[in-house]
Amino acid sequence: MNIDSTDPISIEYRGKASSRGGVLGAYVDTMKIEHEGADKKMKSKTIAGLIAIAAIVALGTVTILAAETTLPPGYTWYEDEEFKFKIAYPENWTIVPKEEITIIDEDTLGVAMFRDPDTTNMIFVSVLSEYDMEELKAIGAKKVVINGREGYEAIIQPMPPVKMKLIAFAVADRYYLISCTTSVELFDEYVDIFDNAINSFVIEYPAPVTPTPVFDTGSGTYPSIMGTHKGVIKPSDNITISKLYTYPCAGTGGHTKSIKLEENGRLIASGTWDGYQSDWHNITLHNVSGAPYVKLLKGHKYNYTIVTGSYPQIIHAKSKDVTGGTIMCDKFVDANGRIYYDWIPAIKLFL
Repeated sequence: MNIDSTDPISIEYRGKASSRGGVLGAYVDTMKIEHEGADKKMKSKTIAGLIAIAAIVALGTVTILAAETTLPPGYTWYEDEEFKFKIAYPENWTIVPKEEITIIDEDTLGVAMFRDPDTTNMIFVSVLSEYDMEELKAIGAKKVVINGREGYEAIIQPMPPVKMKLIAFAVADRYYLISCTTSVELFDEYVDIFDNAINSFVIEYPAPVTPTPVFDTGSGTYPSIMGTHKGVIKPSDNITISKLYTYPCAGTGGHTKSIKLEENGRLIASGTWDGYQSDWHNITLHNVSGAPYVKLLKGHKYNYTIVTGSYPQIIHAKSKDVTGGTIMCDKFVDANGRIYYDWIPAIKLFL
């Protein structure tokens, strides 16, 4: 759906006036927008839905935010057990009771709202069953990664006195949106508060499943960079594996893009990353028949080629005895073409 700048737009809103913020003092807990075009009326949207459609966007390139999940000084945690997320908000702000929030959009599953008692500045979290991420991207939202979750962020003005930072995440069958709202004149003053809240945001849905590793290098360290790893895996027992897990560096989306396993020059299994979906840390391996598993034999040597993205954890060693066997580095070529002989990707292989 598109809104032409010449089309009439009416906005209904409710809220108490503030001593600061000017026209924003009448800004709403929930906004309703109706768009009348040629013989059609667009259905009501929440503030989050409005942002994606009628926004003035600050364009930008891909940014990786160094998210910190420890509690910032002067903040407190809000945890939502039902919708499996948590976010830090300023301890002197108030939580708006859910019964005082009018939900207009039928796609909204849940909400949380935090408000500065001295202004009408607010942070609004909504969980939706449907949301048009592609339209958000189309208007220039930039890609970010927050605590391992890929999202899209825009700075917009839904109406002249209001400025807002929006970030949206697609996770399994849900969409998580954070809207940080203030007046245009106060935005620069409050943007650090908004960033602290956004960078603290953790989505724990779907509930993580801890795999039982059969071949586990354990965690690695910095420095890290994406690139192509070639080396050898030697199992200490017969093992059957179906997935590869990559340890990411904290606050990044470190992952494996693809893996090939060969024995004596013959391909025996491979796998390709499906993107930042709900199981984005893992890749499924398929053997040459197409079945989603492969059996590795005790004492056999298997050559791996692993192509990584973002910032995976690295074991800085030529070889390492690990849970389930030994892993060795033949060569690592980073994204800038530099070559190393002691960079091993930190991974788990499991069924």
